[in-house]
Amino acid sequence: MRFHAVWIVALLLGGLCAAQADDLLQDVQRELRARKLYFGAIDGRASDDIASALRKFQRLKGLDATGNLDDGTIRALGLQPAERALRGDAAVLDTCANLVLHYLQARQSGDWNREAAFYEEQVDYLEDGLVDREFIRDTPERDSRRWPVRKTILLNRIASLVPNHPGEVLVTARIRSEMSGGSGPKRIRTEDLTFLLRSKGSEWRIAAIKMLP
Repeated sequence: MRFHAVWIVALLLGGLCAAQADDLLQDVQRELRARKLYFGAIDGRASDDIASALRKFQRLKGLDATGNLDDGTIRALGLQPAERALRGDAAVLDTCANLVLHYLQARQSGDWNREAAFYEEQVDYLEDGLVDREFIRDTPERDSRRWPVRKTILLNRIASLVPNHPGEVLVTARIRSEMSGGSGPKRIRTEDLTFLLRSKGSEWRIAAIKMLP
């Protein structure tokens, strides 16, 4: 399938979506460092630090402080945005970034009907490959038996259009999970997940969820 090739490229780069996006984020990191807003590595990888630096820069420029790398922010940094296949890029990226937040809230609620509405009929799901919704439905049930008390916090998220694939967006999200068995000690972990979202008319659905190394 065409999709799998795009997804493999994204994971290998460990960046936003493909070589162009990885190079762009490195340029963004350099520009933010020159402005003394970012002091992390120039590695083209999404992080809490780069999202925070983007928000600071956006506030200074009078832009919406979303922490997302939209075309307006790219231009304000003096960089040329990559060719876009979708109109209204900033609105699309904000919509997709917020969708991941609402998805995590629905998943944490334990209401399967709310959660299921975010998925395509089949999803390339973590290490399980292409599965249907019913397979995904069983996963939180297994987790809840082991960890009945669970809290998920979305630390940051960065959305990017997939080059040359109109109607697809990647959202890289850093997620903190706090789990316990009720009376035992908490287990805390932080994960970087990438969501591939695909447009379905005026709506968006999750086509894949992968964990970044």
